[in-house]
Amino acid sequence: MSFPLLVDEGAKVIASYGVDNAGARRPVPHPSIVIVGAGGDVVFKHVDPNYATRLPAERVIGLLKNLAGS
Repeated sequence: MSFPLLVDEGAKVIASYGVDNAGARRPVPHPSIVIVGAGGDVVFKHVDPNYATRLPAERVIGLLKNLAGS
């Protein structure tokens, strides 16, 4: 693979991004898209507890192109 994968033992990362079901006995991530800029800042975040609600791929691609300046 040409990109890193994250293993989130203890669900610390999903909690820090606010994409977990806070307060639940066992944390489970909500369907989310988090775009992190080159400086490490979150530049876009979409979280929806309804697993059936997803952003269209075209919107995500457009966001990434805008971030890349192309």
